[in-house]
Amino acid sequence: MGILRKLWWGQYSLGTAFWGFYVGGLLAILFLSLIAILIADEYQLDGRPGLVVVWGYGLIAAIGVWNSAAQRIKSAIWMDRMPGYLARFVVFMYAAKIILGLMNGDALRLLGLLAR
Repeated sequence: MGILRKLWWGQYSLGTAFWGFYVGGLLAILFLSLIAILIADEYQLDGRPGLVVVWGYGLIAAIGVWNSAAQRIKSAIWMDRMPGYLARFVVFMYAAKIILGLMNGDALRLLGLLAR
């Protein structure tokens, strides 16, 4: 749990937080959850815990990138700030995509999945 706590507080470098945890970590957890869903479907098990893990990890990774970007944004050199702003822009756009998707019907599909 110490790794996720350190990520949450932005104690990793921006490159590690963004590429390692946000991009690589999300891809890995999505792949593992797909396998878990396939296994759960095969054996008639509940796949909802996997959904909670994916969304929880995504939230922790997004906040970790946002907080890690703060260190770069504080730099006195303008070009050193750009990676921080770009990372925050990516996190913001992905969060906006999720929110817009939920507003446009994904929330109902998600509730239907959770009600199964």
